[in-house]
Amino acid sequence: MMNTGERSLDLIEVNYRVKRSHVLMHDGRKSRCTVGASRQVWPWGRARCIALWLLLVPVALFAQEICNNGVDDDANGLVDLNDPACQCRTLISTGVPSFIPNPSFEELMCCPYGYNLINSPPYFRCAVGWQQATVPTTDLFNECGLYPSYFPIPPPDGVGFVGMRMRNGWQEYVGTCLTNQATPAPLAAGEAYTLSFHVAGTSLLVGGQPSSIGAFYGAPIPLAVYGLGNCVPFPIGITGCPEPLGWVELGSMAYHADGNWDQVSFTFTPDEEIRSIIIGTGCVLPPWFSGSESDSLNYTPYLLLDDLMLTNATDQVLTPVTSTGHYCTGNVVVTAQPPVGATDHQWYLDGVAIVGHTGLTLQVSALGFGPGRYTLASNYDGQCLMGSTNVQGSIVPAPTVEIGPRIGCAPLTVSLRDTTGSPVVADPTAVATVSPDPSPASATVVLDGAGSSTDALGWHWNTGVLSPGEMEGEQVTLVAPGDPGTYPILLVVSNATGCTDSAWTWITVLGDIEMPNVFSPNADGRNDQFRPLRISGMQGTLEIYNRWGQVVFSTSQVDAGWDGRIEGSPAYEGTYYYVVTPVDPGSGVTGERLHGHFMLLR
Repeated sequence: MMNTGERSLDLIEVNYRVKRSHVLMHDGRKSRCTVGASRQVWPWGRARCIALWLLLVPVALFAQEICNNGVDDDANGLVDLNDPACQCRTLISTGVPSFIPNPSFEELMCCPYGYNLINSPPYFRCAVGWQQATVPTTDLFNECGLYPSYFPIPPPDGVGFVGMRMRNGWQEYVGTCLTNQATPAPLAAGEAYTLSFHVAGTSLLVGGQPSSIGAFYGAPIPLAVYGLGNCVPFPIGITGCPEPLGWVELGSMAYHADGNWDQVSFTFTPDEEIRSIIIGTGCVLPPWFSGSESDSLNYTPYLLLDDLMLTNATDQVLTPVTSTGHYCTGNVVVTAQPPVGATDHQWYLDGVAIVGHTGLTLQVSALGFGPGRYTLASNYDGQCLMGSTNVQGSIVPAPTVEIGPRIGCAPLTVSLRDTTGSPVVADPTAVATVSPDPSPASATVVLDGAGSSTDALGWHWNTGVLSPGEMEGEQVTLVAPGDPGTYPILLVVSNATGCTDSAWTWITVLGDIEMPNVFSPNADGRNDQFRPLRISGMQGTLEIYNRWGQVVFSTSQVDAGWDGRIEGSPAYEGTYYYVVTPVDPGSGVTGERLHGHFMLLR
């Protein structure tokens, strides 16, 4: 540059990923060089200054990050997969929606305020489209309600996820009907499908306030997905594996729990059309998954699920990575299953390449590697695809103890009490009632919490899909909907200490078809057929299921009823399930399905 009245000053700037502080200047007047903000000076000519600058500027300033060498090439403090320049995906998909409705449990009718226990409100019903599949009670978690900090929070997708116990003889499952939605989507026979989801394994205290201690189990957990050719009322009447009721295992795998979220998948081809699915554990659990006997601390294995994507197999690919063994016992092995066609495999530990390890199996303990997150990255169809699993290190619990008195005269008696567990506090008790029950369409309904315990000072009502949605007060009123159905209502009460309790009730609006809950086909001329108690302006189909989920009778004329015979022989006494699909005889339009159970008595 030339300035009037000033001697010439040449400015040379190399702009190749170079910070502004590394600017070389050659002062022609004094034949000297200055480099960077420190203004260090050398009495050399311009050419020699440039040569010197090339030696002084760090090589990393010219480099871009190489993603598989374990080196911070661009000197930004981030190595390999930890660097944004090395982006890699856990799932490559075409973006089609999941066959499973509400795959991440984000759509709610209400908020879960507690664990879904046998005698508690059925909080799991808050999740739109999902059902408690078997008698054992699956739990729903969401940021708006129950959201335990001892689980790996946040979940992989959104703020909702589910949890289930894994005890021999008491296995919890989630289920859904694939055709009970706006666009029915059964799985076709002979077609390949992939179910991918995030899963985490931990443990919960048996018989008390659940709290995770990070206790994990030596044997892999069998995961499985089951299917059925039709939709049946949930929950099905079983406490263990659903196979005895006619459910078919579509896919299974062994999953080694590590307390963190991992992504796994099944790819399967059903032999028949599938309309319902159940997801959870396999039929045979390790012998010590037996509830209070699972370990000396009375903890039981517990499984978390999120983001269940079920698509045609061609619509998603991922790389499941699993681990076996334990860090403390020195036998950890991690294994990856990339999709067919994946190339250029590379293992990483906490995002940093383990140079030279490019196979599908990594002998973690034998090679002397420690705990952390192990990832296999590959090239698939021109994109980076990765899968990961965590290897848990040793866990040292943090016990607490209450000692008292600490000071006193001899002889002093001191009591010691273990306070490691959660404190026990006095809770209020919520009781909710509805009147009238059942309710006529569009009638005024009274919601009453007067039956709650006397220490209740606040009453909060969540009316779900019904207006106004939220109300406060011991007794409130609303207008019943005009459409028939059962609408959940939640009451949460609180006391002076801030403790809460909740209770569910339902507003039941009678529809055009009302079914009985018992009949006696004994040829006495009374109640000999299972048929509608009331039917007005509608017809419909009727399906009857036995307790194993098998169809024992069906008819296109619901008012014709069932005479209690199966293929000409009298059916046994017991509980049966019905599904009625109303059909308008004029337009042929189908209405909302009715389902329930009834007793056959002779």
